[in-house]
Amino acid sequence: MKCMETNPLNAYMEGRLPHSESIRFEKHLESCKDCQLHLEQWISKHDDFEDSSEEEGLDEAFMQNIMDQLTPYTPSEETDLAEVVKKAPQLINWKKRSLDIMKKITIAAVGLAVVISLGTYVSPTFAEYVKSFFNNAEQVDPGMKNAYNEGFVKPSDLKVTDQGITLEVKEILADTLRIAIICEAKDLDGNPLDLEKVKDLQFIIKDITGNQLIDPNMGGWVTSKKGDQLMIERALTEAITGEKKLPDEVIVELSWKKIGEVSGNWVLNVPIDMVKAKAVTKTIEINKQYTAPQGLIIDLKRMDLAPSLTLLSLATQLTPEIAQQKKDIIIANGLTEELKRGEPLLPFMLAHEIQDYKVVYEFLDQEGKVVAAWDEISDKNLSIRKNNINNGMGGLGDASGMKWWHAFAPLIDKPEQLTFKLYAIYTKELADFSIKLNLADLNKKQIETVNNGSKLTFSSFSVKEDEKETDFDGQPVMGKGGIINIQAELAKDIIGLSVWQAKDENGKEYNARLEKKSTLNEDGTVSFQGVLVIDQLLQQPKELTLSYHIAEKQNKDVNWQVHIDMNTTESTSIVGDIVKEKAPEELQPEPQQPAKPQPEPQQPAKPQPEPQQPTKPQPEPQQPVNPQPEPQQPEPRQPVKYVNAEDEAAIKGWHLTDTIDLLFISPKELKRIYNIDFIVHNAAKDKYGVYEMAFYDLKSQKVLSVIKFNDVEIGTKIGVEGFEFLQLSDGPYIRIEDLKKAGFIK
Repeated sequence: MKCMETNPLNAYMEGRLPHSESIRFEKHLESCKDCQLHLEQWISKHDDFEDSSEEEGLDEAFMQNIMDQLTPYTPSEETDLAEVVKKAPQLINWKKRSLDIMKKITIAAVGLAVVISLGTYVSPTFAEYVKSFFNNAEQVDPGMKNAYNEGFVKPSDLKVTDQGITLEVKEILADTLRIAIICEAKDLDGNPLDLEKVKDLQFIIKDITGNQLIDPNMGGWVTSKKGDQLMIERALTEAITGEKKLPDEVIVELSWKKIGEVSGNWVLNVPIDMVKAKAVTKTIEINKQYTAPQGLIIDLKRMDLAPSLTLLSLATQLTPEIAQQKKDIIIANGLTEELKRGEPLLPFMLAHEIQDYKVVYEFLDQEGKVVAAWDEISDKNLSIRKNNINNGMGGLGDASGMKWWHAFAPLIDKPEQLTFKLYAIYTKELADFSIKLNLADLNKKQIETVNNGSKLTFSSFSVKEDEKETDFDGQPVMGKGGIINIQAELAKDIIGLSVWQAKDENGKEYNARLEKKSTLNEDGTVSFQGVLVIDQLLQQPKELTLSYHIAEKQNKDVNWQVHIDMNTTESTSIVGDIVKEKAPEELQPEPQQPAKPQPEPQQPAKPQPEPQQPTKPQPEPQQPVNPQPEPQQPEPRQPVKYVNAEDEAAIKGWHLTDTIDLLFISPKELKRIYNIDFIVHNAAKDKYGVYEMAFYDLKSQKVLSVIKFNDVEIGTKIGVEGFEFLQLSDGPYIRIEDLKKAGFIK
């Protein structure tokens, strides 16, 4: 046993050996019976503690993957079996024993980092697993864990040093549909630096010739943090479209210009080999169509299965008859599909709201069990979402037709067949509701009213005079304003009321937002309880006229199922839509479909004249409505610099020469001072150029608000859902008071 005198057994078992020395030790272990015996004794020594993690053990798929690679110990002819029996307490079934050890020994108990198998080698996979970001971080979804278990996470030691700060890539997850990179930073003394303070980060995906595969200005990458490590993630669901194949090798360029208060130039080019990922990615062609009674044509394209996620590609468009019916409603109600300078936002907003459709569906396995479901409703109490990937939606198109990509976590059980079942379609209809409330009377007794089958009850008015979060009848509320309690029992198929406004006895209008908690009743109807928050109403008026303009409807009169054979031949994965297909405007319903009934015409509902922008809740999956960043001490503002004469003329034209710095803030300064980014949330533009932007809190890694947006000329002021913007050459400047009112900054 001379070899054991210097054998690094303990260091190896605790995961402290460098990778090269670990491999050398494993090879030695294969042929050294003495070391194998010491290994067995080491395990026995540490196998007598409480089995406290039995139920919360390792991922079963991961353990099975390891066990499939293990073989039982069989003594060689040269082995002195009597000596082995004499030395060892008992002969071990190593496959069974190793599984027990994996379940019992956790890093919290003894810091183990290996799985043992006498007669083979000691696998470092378990050591990497228990230390990996993808095993320990709350931000890691099941798809990432599955990619790890299937070998699509690799350790890395790429690093770059500048200004005494070293940035290092620790792990890389990559397949054909997703890339995630784990980084950390340290100073000269090896002390970790807080990467939450990273500024000016760029995440660029390119091919080996340097051609960018994704426009970096489109954003789309998100970050999350555990301890001192930062994960930067980019989904490839909508990034590379058309007929472009994903290259066999891509380069991810990570670059920082500032870490904390230190400026520098940290650039890392991370090579990623996609050959293995492309080989295991499966594409299942579906190509089925259905026309819903609401006049929505749904075209299921295909399903892509990669280690980290399953991606469904589909397209939607209205039938010509329903599209024209919507146009007629827009004209009849004085709405407009074009937003012109100086005109109110509400008619434009409502015109787009009534053309908005959402598809809700389920995936069932061969036993009829729901294994995944897609639902974009923001109210978690009403949603049927299941097994989704966060931020896993992309789309391209406009009101005439859209292409969608929906991402799900991989199905670990790998069913042989899935059934796509259409569950419902969400639509939005114009509503004509208003009620005048005497606030003195309201504080004495509640007021009830019924509108189109929905019963609403209003009670008690109060004024919230501070910005901090306050609880009102169980509902947390941020910001200043008037508060009115509201309860509702909604009519059949109605699931929400939105686009609220308030007007006092003097004709002054206020934005109002509904903060509520919904309940799905046994009869299928929806009720809710909450408060109406009337922004910036700081004194009690005599009267308030309340109104809402949109009724959100769930249409369950759909009947469509598609059986999907999951045992199809594997094919090369292609990111985006390469199937030769009809353009969206050429999609037609299948001839087998029965004649579709037309929805009843909606009742005209005239909008309030010259209203201010309403604050509308946005349907962002699994994201809380307007979570608030922690108050931060603002850094000094940089004065606005005129980029060109056009900017200078715009600022002078709006009489802001002396006040621009006091009233507006640029996106760059908002990010620098408050760690709030204003980024593209969904780049898909409708035919009017409207797309989605988001306020994103870099510190809490949460979406604060998603708003409809469109590009305008320099010098144009626009009001969007409670925020006023002034477009200059370096981006849309945001009114500071609106950010304060939303609770984003102090």
